[in-house]
Amino acid sequence: MSPTEQSASSADRPTRAPYQFTTTHWSVVLATRESGGGAAAAALESLCAAYWRPLWECARRMGYKPDEADDAVQGFFEDILERKAITAADPARGRFRTFLLTCFQNFLRNYQKHATREKRGGTAPAISLQAETVDRLELPELAQAAPPEQVYDLHWATTVVERALEVVRTDYASSGRGRLFDALRPVIWGGQLVPLSQIALQLGISVSAVKVAVHRLRERFREALRTEVAHTVSQSSEIEDELRYLITVLSRSDSL
Repeated sequence: MSPTEQSASSADRPTRAPYQFTTTHWSVVLATRESGGGAAAAALESLCAAYWRPLWECARRMGYKPDEADDAVQGFFEDILERKAITAADPARGRFRTFLLTCFQNFLRNYQKHATREKRGGTAPAISLQAETVDRLELPELAQAAPPEQVYDLHWATTVVERALEVVRTDYASSGRGRLFDALRPVIWGGQLVPLSQIALQLGISVSAVKVAVHRLRERFREALRTEVAHTVSQSSEIEDELRYLITVLSRSDSL
């Protein structure tokens, strides 16, 4: 058995931490609102970076030019980081993604693009569009008639998938299986038809070993995706509904 094949064996199975429903996006927001502590603020800043892309795409669909969308989203997150836009945060009102979009739309109603205002890089921490260095998934070209809310949901769903894939990639790379992940990545998400025999030849292992590795990688990805979705809801009973909604959003994107 080759070293690569050994890496796909049961002895090299991904280490799994027991699933815990603890810190969520909601709990980060509430902790920041209630305490304003440094750790909570740092977590909120990271959260803002994760949602930049969906909100930026939403602003673009609403007619903002790229630089205007930059300023609008940056201004919104500055407002959140200064704890102004989260004073009414209430997990009972619905999903976090919906809460954030509603806050953003309310912010834009009062946002004057042509008024004199502080540009990005003021007193609040600036968040870069490149803050999330994950492998971006290709998205279909959306119809011009698609409303901003659907554009936001599509990019939210894609971002969740991207973050889950990045978690798994890091997991595999840290245990010396980065090459295995890179080879199997096309068949895990995106529907790319890569023959298993081709992957087996590339890795120097048997087709049966590739099948086992694919099965385990898919399991690990589903686990990571579930964890990412769990961060966006207020209670564990909502996870399955949100997962179904995510899949629905991605599956209907071709018709947008």
